[in-house]
Amino acid sequence: MKLMAASESTSELYSLIADIESYPHFLPFCTTASVIRWSLPDAHDKRWPARATLGIGWGGITEEYESCVYCIPGRIVEAIAGGATTALSNDELQIYKGISGMGVGLPGQRKDLEKGGDVFKSLMTRWEMKEVEHEGNEATKTDPQIEFEFNNPLYAALSSAAIPSVAGAVVNAFERRARDVLRKKHL
Repeated sequence: MKLMAASESTSELYSLIADIESYPHFLPFCTTASVIRWSLPDAHDKRWPARATLGIGWGGITEEYESCVYCIPGRIVEAIAGGATTALSNDELQIYKGISGMGVGLPGQRKDLEKGGDVFKSLMTRWEMKEVEHEGNEATKTDPQIEFEFNNPLYAALSSAAIPSVAGAVVNAFERRARDVLRKKHL
């Protein structure tokens, strides 16, 4: 759990995390990112990423996978691949109903994504944001979660020692990005 400064409003931080196509510019091990499907418009007529292809690489090994992305505006950004399922309720998923390929990973449905199943047995990344008061100021509390299991035993063995540092590096990269991008907006 992390607290972000008051200048980093929940909506700004949320938009930064949901900006998947910017990931290769700051996220370690992310080589490419492309949103291939968008949500239906939300209550403010905004569309959010619904499905994305990401490339990851380390030490000369590169892979590409596809994930379902669930954005609950201002609160949650969740991406799943492989056999992972979302913990979001059907009510929270209304802007994804009827989008081709978005039944994958919905509650009660466990079906591997076409490409996500090749790399990951299971992948779930989730950022939950909440406005809070901290030391008399407004702040955003974030709760980042990263859970994954590789299909390839070699990848699993190589990553087992590095998992805590990789997850920490990802969270730190988002914190730096928030400071850099949002500071510029407030100057």
